[in-house]
Amino acid sequence: MGETARIASTQNLEYELQLPPIYQGNLSNVYRAQDLHMNRMVAVKEVLLQGLSHKDRQTLKSEISVCCKCGIWCDHVPQIYTQFEQNDRLYLVMQWIQGKNLEHVLKEDHLNFAEKLDLSMQICNVVAPMHRNLVQHRDLKPANIQVDSRRRVWLMDFNITAAVPHQGIGSGIYMAPEQAGYSCQAGAGRVDVFAIGVILYEMFTGEAPIIGIDYSGDPQDLQWQYFEAPSTKEPQLPQELDEIIIQCMRLNWKERYADAGKILSALKRLRGARKTWEAGTTSGYQTRRR
Repeated sequence: MGETARIASTQNLEYELQLPPIYQGNLSNVYRAQDLHMNRMVAVKEVLLQGLSHKDRQTLKSEISVCCKCGIWCDHVPQIYTQFEQNDRLYLVMQWIQGKNLEHVLKEDHLNFAEKLDLSMQICNVVAPMHRNLVQHRDLKPANIQVDSRRRVWLMDFNITAAVPHQGIGSGIYMAPEQAGYSCQAGAGRVDVFAIGVILYEMFTGEAPIIGIDYSGDPQDLQWQYFEAPSTKEPQLPQELDEIIIQCMRLNWKERYADAGKILSALKRLRGARKTWEAGTTSGYQTRRR
């Protein structure tokens, strides 16, 4: 057992944090912890409040409220058990999900096409209820997607708002052009759709697409001048998958899928078409063998 630290909530519930944190950011840390009252493993997110204005603190509380609602809308969003403030820090005690994030799964596991397609559909299935309630995650990326031991997808570490997307919110290559300041468009809540497209591109080709290398265009334009389709890197990928990913990653947000539910429907059609094709191929092979 490594170094630990204890904190107590305002309800006198104690949590033993395992050090160091499993995630360390500029304004927050996430710890694996033991809930000493319920005798269960939990995740504790520590958010630094020092220097935050009253408005920022109210915004934070509002977004936590949305997180709690997401746990109701979506089956695979970790439950928030409780929250409390201590020493100018906000602590969120959440359900612990045993497994590893998608980033590690893609690097360490040798997934076949069907497994990748299943994970893609699960991601969309978790995000879709949020979109139906006009909420964007705004920071979708493999590191924020947890895959448990039963290959079930969980959505982690929210950066949620019901507002129009703002520049600078998101993570690097997974940010929509309007988030990264590349596009002059304001956007209208389809930044998650773009991020899902990038995740699918990375999942099926093994490489995340880089703006300026794999796709590029004039920020004032509404179309990419150049876009390298996933099948150029993996020729065995079906054209239908190319079309799904390209539509997710349109420069013009109006041309993207409206929400994750629409992407899920397209992926289901792709899976159905492949099953039909595989069944026909197998049947034909067996007939020739006779």
